[in-house]
Amino acid sequence: MLKTDSSGSPLPVYAQLADILQEWRGKQKEENDYVFPSPKIGHPYSDSTILAKYIKPAARKLGIEGLGWHTFLHSYKSWMASIKINPAQMKDLMRHSDISTTMDIYGNTLTPELRAANTLVAAQLFSN
Repeated sequence: MLKTDSSGSPLPVYAQLADILQEWRGKQKEENDYVFPSPKIGHPYSDSTILAKYIKPAARKLGIEGLGWHTFLHSYKSWMASIKINPAQMKDLMRHSDISTTMDIYGNTLTPELRAANTLVAAQLFSN
């Protein structure tokens, strides 16, 4: 079940990634509508299962604590802001129904411009 209608909207996939996924799919022994089905039920793993069994353990091995799905969303929003993607496109790429979700919840981004501006302010404080 999707959270919103926007959650089910088409999402562009980078051509190189699409090729890799098609190759992966071709190597699977059983035919399935899903790229990464659970071998037990034939449907995709739940988001909580993926997070608990795969992503968090990998993050812990790298010394990263507190990683969750929103970490990826905040990072994606920050990367888009750093290359000047307009807010309406950010909303659509993040599959939000309302732009206020994109800008208010994921709006705090640390872009190179913000780092540079902060450096200028800090340099004033430390120059005295």
